[in-house]
Amino acid sequence: MKLYFIKLKFDRLMRVLSQASYSGSALGRRLIGTALAAAPELAYSAAEVIFPLIVASVLADASIPFDFDTLSGALPCATDLEEILMVTAADCVIHTGQKISQASHKYINCEKWHSNGIGHFVKVLSWWDKAKRQLHG
Repeated sequence: MKLYFIKLKFDRLMRVLSQASYSGSALGRRLIGTALAAAPELAYSAAEVIFPLIVASVLADASIPFDFDTLSGALPCATDLEEILMVTAADCVIHTGQKISQASHKYINCEKWHSNGIGHFVKVLSWWDKAKRQLHG
């Protein structure tokens, strides 16, 4: 019985990795967005090449046969990666905004002169989380 469920999971994995185009889950997109946010200098075109190589490496280490062209099609392209990162960034901004709005104490340090045409550029933003008794920022 256990082998049957392992086979089902393996078949699902192979089905996902052989799709013609990327259709990731919400969690999968969030994980990719987090990876992209961790390397802001990484170009989408480079990430489009790196992600399939990483997945291929894991499959090769597990001795699971794969077709690299098919695998590349099943993973996000540069356009998908850009959209995923924008959604992740928006989620982070919304989440941070909610945390700040709930905070009882907030501290903002702004530039006093026009920097690149912005007369109130925020340099430092921090807030006190009363529930966790922690400073964030």
